[in-house]
Amino acid sequence: MAARTVCRIWLSFVVALGVCLAALVVPAAGGSGEGVDDPRAMLSAIGQYALSLEDMLEGGPTELEAVLEKVGLEAELLADWVHGNVGFEPYGGIMKGARGALVARRANAADQALLLATLLEHAGTAAELVRGEVDADALPAPSLGAWEEEPVEPDAATLAEIAARTGVTPEALAGRLRSARIARERFLEDLWSRTLYDLEVTAAALDAAGVPVPRGGRPVPAGESVEHWWVRTPEGDFDPVLGNVRGRAADAFAISELPDDVFHLLTVRLLIQRGEGDRAAPELAEPEDVLEVTFRTPDLFGEEVALSSVPLDVAEELSALAESAPGDLLESLARATQFQPQLRTPQGMLPGHPFDLSGNKLEVRRGRVEAVRDIGVGITGLFGPRREEPPPTWLAGYWMELSLEGPEAGGRAVEPITVRRDILRSPEGRQAVFDVLATRELLVMPDELSEDWMGRRFLRYTAQWAEFAQDFFARAEFLREMHAGALMEALGDMPLLTPELYAFGLARRRELYRLRDAVAPEAVFWRDRPNVVSYVARLTDVGEDGAVGMQAGLDILHNGLVVQGPPAARWSEHLPFAAGVLDTALELVCLPEPQGDARRSNASLALERSLARGVGPRVETADDIASVYVTAADAPEPTAWYRVSLADGTSLGMMEGGGQATTDYLLVSQVVSVLTGTLSSLIQWSVCMARDGPTTAECVGGLVCGLFATAIGAFVPFTDVAGVVIGTIGGEAAGQTCGAMVASFAGG
Repeated sequence: MAARTVCRIWLSFVVALGVCLAALVVPAAGGSGEGVDDPRAMLSAIGQYALSLEDMLEGGPTELEAVLEKVGLEAELLADWVHGNVGFEPYGGIMKGARGALVARRANAADQALLLATLLEHAGTAAELVRGEVDADALPAPSLGAWEEEPVEPDAATLAEIAARTGVTPEALAGRLRSARIARERFLEDLWSRTLYDLEVTAAALDAAGVPVPRGGRPVPAGESVEHWWVRTPEGDFDPVLGNVRGRAADAFAISELPDDVFHLLTVRLLIQRGEGDRAAPELAEPEDVLEVTFRTPDLFGEEVALSSVPLDVAEELSALAESAPGDLLESLARATQFQPQLRTPQGMLPGHPFDLSGNKLEVRRGRVEAVRDIGVGITGLFGPRREEPPPTWLAGYWMELSLEGPEAGGRAVEPITVRRDILRSPEGRQAVFDVLATRELLVMPDELSEDWMGRRFLRYTAQWAEFAQDFFARAEFLREMHAGALMEALGDMPLLTPELYAFGLARRRELYRLRDAVAPEAVFWRDRPNVVSYVARLTDVGEDGAVGMQAGLDILHNGLVVQGPPAARWSEHLPFAAGVLDTALELVCLPEPQGDARRSNASLALERSLARGVGPRVETADDIASVYVTAADAPEPTAWYRVSLADGTSLGMMEGGGQATTDYLLVSQVVSVLTGTLSSLIQWSVCMARDGPTTAECVGGLVCGLFATAIGAFVPFTDVAGVVIGTIGGEAAGQTCGAMVASFAGG
């Protein structure tokens, strides 16, 4: 089973028993399922039924309404529930928010107070958040939390009941469950053995080089006062952390009036830089922003945002591509010179400032994009002597900067953490265009997500896809005249969910506890900044007869960890360092496996290859960073190393030319499987249009139907019964239902 599929095992564990029953929509709404009388009604039924299954999922409540239903509306009962069900972490400020505190089941005083106040307001009780001080020694010890419970396989009676309701035989269900369980065990064993081996080798290199092990934790001196939060209501004050209010009040805020400085913030910036003169030794202009957006991190909990750029000046070419091969589509895209950066968020699309391959920002006038040019000053500039043409310029740099900032424990401000990732790798030829068109999808706090929350997230994703498919097929006449440009626009509102990101988070959440038990069993850990991981996909110019490939991978942008416990005597016992080694191994095993001799780039894999050649790691230190190089200087592959902070020991595997682990894919069939968003859809559509037989409507409809079936079946490899049944029945039923809609207008 491919690594990408195996990694998704982590997601399907989540969907639980209720999800599989979505398949019952087909016989319930459309008879036997062999024919579909009203496909649009069927899509609606699938979406509605998916939402109706949320209360059937096992696990604790992950939504505010579920807590109120379970606990009641009384303020004291709700305060007791938060106090007893959400563990304490000593980070500063509001980082997770009410939803994050509820899902993660660990939070600081500010996030716990926000959760309680939000619950109370939903229950009809007015509530304010109080910020004050409390003696540090009055606070509880940080909570470690607990491992996620292993899903329980259904017994024979349960299998028989499910079989009777779905039409899948108990034997088939049991067989699929067994296969998925074996795949999960292999995945975990591969990840665990790779992590421990890499940790042993890299830690030994650091110890041998005499690199001192950082001391862990940030203890607050006994007796010192620290910032603390609780809740005030007409019925009295409630402290979800301490139980009894012992803080000294200073300020009180309504939820809607909380000051900005108490929130953790994430800022995403895209910047361009213009080069002039000799390309070998260019003069570089000052970088310019083409997009900048700042979020409060609680608003992004469990949600993806996606960065991409849209080609602006090939619209006419794309409109003419009603029947084309994939190569024609890619060639048209490669001729683009003007681009619109955009950031897709849960609230909608946020456009940036247009720019071009000359490195210039573009001006929009009356809906048209024009280059911003200096035509001189006054009359002299317009009618005087002709000015010399300016020297040619080019786009020399295009990159993303991600900044994390927020208060530290106790309310003290700290310097923001800024991470840079280059988007433009090659400033010339087709590759420059393909680089600019790369997509990067971000997920904040992935390892704070729980498996039961992910199950509900998937049900809602299914409902969103059903609604999208209904709206899409409501425009039958439009679809018959579909071309590449219109398709790109029509698919812009596709529901967004990247399984690799959520799979990474769920796997890391569980394996981090396992790693703690192995290397530092007396330690507790938390995060003082949100972790951020991204999935990156870009086209690559293979250079052989115009062939185009694909590079995709996971990229951890921040993976900080704060540890409190006995000092580590060796690097192998230092949990933040070990967690970075785990992350690097997890980046690799979650990547799709390529075919043939395609290159894979990852520090863990580079270490494995170097050791096989008898070359061990070497350590270099500079300033406050230790670099554990795991490739020889004359190695054929790119340089790889583990970057280790000497201040706190956090680490991460790095690759020359970019931080992320990547895999190259050289075949169009593989490109389709790893691309995300509208670019993938365009390529799939062009593959269909290049064949003899299918009409435009059939290709467009088949594309959306396939995406919908994939959306439902994306979590197939779960070893619980839900994932198995929704994969074997739900995906097929969705595809058939959607396919019937295609047939209803394709020939009309």
